Amino acid sequence: MYNLIKSSPGLLPLFLQQQPQSLTQAVQFAQTGAAAPRENEERALPNFCYNRWSLVFTYNDVYLMWPAINLFGFVVGYFYPFLTPGILSNTQILFALC
Repeated sequence: MYNLIKSSPGLLPLFLQQQPQSLTQAVQFAQTGAAAPRENEERALPNFCYNRWSLVFTYNDVYLMWPAINLFGFVVGYFYPFLTPGILSNTQILFALC
């Protein structure tokens, strides 16, 4: 999923607009261009995965992080593909998927 979005820059704005709530919905959207219905109040970000890879969407990029740990308003983890450590502010993150 990460490689698909990175290789097709036009796909990121569509993902940001749809805000899929699960990896299954994201794959469905990427394959068909249509997403399953979702609850407007329900966001994926509060249910961050602490022990799995997470796709993290910001306003202008997508990151693949492991593990995604939320500390004092910052999300800390290792970034794919080089496993370099990094930090994102919670205010930068729109939503995340496991």
